[in-house]
Amino acid sequence: DSKLTRILQESLGGNARTTIVICCSPASFNEAETKSTLEFGKRAKTVKNVVCVNEELTAEEWKRRYEKEKEKVTKLKSKCEKYEWELKQWRSGETVKVEEQENLVDLSEVSTPMSNSEMSIVSDLNMRQLKPTSGGGLIMSGSFNNEERQKIEAEREQLFQQLDEKDEEINQCTQLIEKLKEQIMEQEELISCTRKDLELQQTEIARIQQENENAKEEVKEVLQALEELAVN
Repeated sequence: DSKLTRILQESLGGNARTTIVICCSPASFNEAETKSTLEFGKRAKTVKNVVCVNEELTAEEWKRRYEKEKEKVTKLKSKCEKYEWELKQWRSGETVKVEEQENLVDLSEVSTPMSNSEMSIVSDLNMRQLKPTSGGGLIMSGSFNNEERQKIEAEREQLFQQLDEKDEEINQCTQLIEKLKEQIMEQEELISCTRKDLELQQTEIARIQQENENAKEEVKEVLQALEELAVN
């Protein structure tokens, strides 16, 4: 609730490049405030900002992006379900045929680029030696140890995290689209009201012009009557 937090609320956690300068006093009577400020700076350093330029897209562009991200999320969910099924098969000691195995490298088609550590996990899983069985399936040359299981669990957690991020992005796009629709409806309503006002004004102008013409005729008739009286 500090003033400093309110000042920085638009910078911390957003997409802006942020630099924090901690100003504190070495005096003993400022010890509590100095500690509080340093703790705030320590917490602020943990905030990771992704610097990027704000995009200004039209409603149609947001709609296309929404459809694209929605398709990515659908693919990721489908792959996660297949990975879970395959992992359960291996853990239970059953075999998985080659044509039924999922290739983790295919994730690059629907997700963000993998880091070196993630690629090493993928390579370790994909390049692991397999030996055929009499049933035509494949079994792992070695059983999963705790470290390998942790890697697989970490990979699965990362996939779910990516799904959550995509869902959040889709929700934001949907909210923006709805907001743009409301703005369009407001503009259309404003245009409709303006047109009605213009029609009323045009009607009023026509009425005034007609009254003016009638007044001119009446004045003309009065002048003619006065001229006739003057002649007589």
